[in-house]
Amino acid sequence: MADHQQLAYLDVDDGFRAGRNALINVLAEASGKEDREGRNITRLLLLGPHWVGVATGIAAAATFRFIPWRRVFQVSAATPTHELQLACALTLGFLVLNFPLSMGQSIYSAYQDGFSGKHLGIGANSLALLALVVVSRSHGGLPQLVLALSGTRAAVAIANYFSCSGATTGSSLLSLPCAGHPSSGCFR
Repeated sequence: MADHQQLAYLDVDDGFRAGRNALINVLAEASGKEDREGRNITRLLLLGPHWVGVATGIAAAATFRFIPWRRVFQVSAATPTHELQLACALTLGFLVLNFPLSMGQSIYSAYQDGFSGKHLGIGANSLALLALVVVSRSHGGLPQLVLALSGTRAAVAIANYFSCSGATTGSSLLSLPCAGHPSSGCFR
């Protein structure tokens, strides 16, 4: 099994199950009561995965060059070392990026709009499958496979994140995504 396939099976959401459930409960209650304090608590909950991502990114950057990737994955000599290292770096980058992006489904669930999150997931997976077909037909290497699978999903999640955070309307990225009623932002 290739390195990107092994790391793809890591479900970052499972690590934040308790925080995600708390986020759903607080956000749903704050939305129902139009409670500003509840929204502020939710804003703090949303920053948790960002900081976990930052800490993981710093640790990965500091230790990446010391890890013997060829021995870790026991790849054949046919795979160039540079290609393997690039694929591992991309995979770790997408893993780190997924920490803050993984909260999107929780926000949709809190507003009882989970079907929108599922539609985004279906779209992201469909685009990833299409990208995988293109890469495999063009005989792309490991980095291209990582970009095809993880990159397309991350691109959809990033687009969703920015549309929900109000970045397209000029407000702060640290503002609470869709902090108001569903009609105030990305949940039309």
